[in-house]
Amino acid sequence: MVNPGKKLKKILLILGITAAVYGGFRYLLPLVVPFLCAYGTALCLRPSVRYWERRICWKFRGKERHLPASVIGSVEIVLVLVILMGIFYLVSARLFSQAQRLTGGLLQSMVWLDEILTGLCRRVFLFDRLLLLPAGYGIGAVLRSMLRKLRSTVQGIGPGIVIGILIKPGMSRI
Repeated sequence: MVNPGKKLKKILLILGITAAVYGGFRYLLPLVVPFLCAYGTALCLRPSVRYWERRICWKFRGKERHLPASVIGSVEIVLVLVILMGIFYLVSARLFSQAQRLTGGLLQSMVWLDEILTGLCRRVFLFDRLLLLPAGYGIGAVLRSMLRKLRSTVQGIGPGIVIGILIKPGMSRI
């Protein structure tokens, strides 16, 4: 049988490690990540900086001078940022144009659906008047039929979630 002291010690050790990992991710990670990103960027740019540092030289007062690595690195970082911002601009422009086309198409579809439903309701209303039925009787029947079909399609979402939202409080349940 396991000694309760060992079990308690193991649970406290697990809780301590969990708290340390949580604290590290919560408080230390935001402080460390920028430095890790900068170190990774410096490692990636180091070969090209060394290449340009050796290649760019001029003679001044009889001595051969080289461009400092910090200047070359700064220029390369600016170039990388300009390229990344250009890519971001192109991608976001394409994304926003697609979103604009989607919303424009959605608005056209809503207008089209409104015209269809208005025409349908007008025909049902005229049919009601032709059969001398009470006003709105046919439209109520059509709406009940539409709600029945909607309920059968939405059964997988959850019992009555969508239908309960769509049915007005004064309407009778189907």
